[in-house]
Amino acid sequence: MTISSFSSNIPARIMYVPQVTFVDRSSTITLGGTPQQLLATNVNRCGGILYNSSASDLEIYPSGFTGHLTIPSKGYFEFPAVDTGVWMIKGAITAQSFTFWEYQNVS
Repeated sequence: MTISSFSSNIPARIMYVPQVTFVDRSSTITLGGTPQQLLATNVNRCGGILYNSSASDLEIYPSGFTGHLTIPSKGYFEFPAVDTGVWMIKGAITAQSFTFWEYQNVS
């Protein structure tokens, strides 16, 4: 069915989806109990997803230390670009692993 076959009484909805690229920021905790930088400031950031592949909780701190979210073992967190500042991450144990994909605008 083509768009021309729709009734003229139904408004057409056009959605803009920006072109993005995915950047792998996966790593491990370098020193348990100490926050480390997860993401540097990036004005092109438009979201991301974190998967905690370790056996212990991870804490993430959007824009530094203004508060944190706890991501349980085998849990994930996805966010839109509400914060383009520095993000920190902390795990209780050295070498805790996590997978993180940052979405960036290509334009």
